[in-house]
Amino acid sequence: MNAPAARDPRLRFAALLDQHRGIVLKIARGYCAHQEDRLDLIQDISVQAWDAFDSFDPARARFSTWLYRVALNVAISQVRRQQLRQRHHAVLEEDTLPVDEGAPAEQQHAVQQLEAAIRMLPPLDRAL
Repeated sequence: MNAPAARDPRLRFAALLDQHRGIVLKIARGYCAHQEDRLDLIQDISVQAWDAFDSFDPARARFSTWLYRVALNVAISQVRRQQLRQRHHAVLEEDTLPVDEGAPAEQQHAVQQLEAAIRMLPPLDRAL
């Protein structure tokens, strides 16, 4: 690492992150199936790592170990948030179109078909 990078924490962090970007990419590939989601996760990991960079102590761990732990924690947190959103969305879907048990069978069937079709839509379209 050159002298200015060693003195400036931003340059030092950028150099270390660039040197160990494979760790971040590996975790992003493992936790995200879609490229857009991977890019979002990589950005979140980078931001969280920068926010926590003051806590990095080279006497306690190598940067690669520290970065791996930060990246893994961010990825796990993202998965948990997505699961909560999906559960919340599923509960809302169940409450959105209640089937009136006293309704004619044709109407109940039509409502069930509509609910099934809505569940097949992409999440953003379902929100509309």
